[in-house]
Parts: sequence; C-alpha cells; structure tokens
Amino acid sequence: MKTSLVWKSGLTFEAKSRQHTYLLSSPEFGGADEGACPKEHLLAAISGCTGIDVLIALKKRSIDVKSFSLKSQAESGVVYPKTFQQIELIYEFEIEKGNLSNTEQPRVIETVVETVVDCVHQSMSKTCAVAAIVAPAVKIFYSVVINREIEFRDEAHFSQ
Repeated sequence: MKTSLVWKSGLTFEAKSRQHTYLLSSPEFGGADEGACPKEHLLAAISGCTGIDVLIALKKRSIDVKSFSLKSQAESGVVYPKTFQQIELIYEFEIEKGNLSNTEQPRVIETVVETVVDCVHQSMSKTCAVAAIVAPAVKIFYSVVINREIEFRDEAHFSQ
C-alpha cells in the first residue's frame, strides 16, 4: 500500500492513492479550505474501514439493511500535538421488518438486532485495521442505533 503527497500551495496538498486523488488542507492554521484536514481524513478512514467490515459481515449473515450511515466525531486537545482525546462512532441502521406476522416480529427483530450488534462489535474488536492502529492511543467509543433506537454502546478493544 502506498500514497504520495504533493504540495500545491499555501497549506494544501494533493494526495494520491492508486488512481484516486484528494486534497488535504489546514484552514485551522490559515490555509485555504480546499480539502479536509489530515485528522478529518483519519476519522473518515476509521469510518470507512469499519463500515466496509460491517457491511461485508451483514451480507454474509443475510441481513437485509435498508440504509446505513456512520457518524464520527472527535475533540482535539488544546496542548500540542493536539491529539484526539477520544473518538465517538455512531452506526445508524434502518432494518426492514418485512412481511412478518405480529407473533414472529419480536423474535426475528431481536435476532437481527443481535446480529447487527455482533457485526459491529467484531469490527471494533477484531477486523477494522484502522481502528486497531488508533485504539491503543485514543479511546474509541461506539454506539449502534437500529431503527432510531440505541441498541448497544461500548468501547473498542483490540487484543495485541
């Protein structure tokens, strides 16, 4: 895996990964706001890594996801190097209830919820490489929201 970075002007760089290019910028320090800052790219990388993990795991388990979004946020410290104090990930799913009878719904929905939570937990404890790289330095907390209800909250823990 390789990337390259070329300074464009001011505090803006063009990064290239394979055939993909994207801008990094730092408006916080007076640069033009031409791209996300490096720490925003890090949050996006964690989100992208775990999002891909979770969707692959749900597909393998035949869970039909109607929609999925992942929000991330982090607060930077005030003392240099101004590292993240903690990271919060919020996984939001809409799961189709389907054409189930009223007697089948609670049992099936409970099983689906358990499966979704397990897929997220596996990503945040075993398979998300980007989170595994970051977690020893910064606590990563995550919540699973299914059909607008919080189902689970935990901290990422990776065995070394």
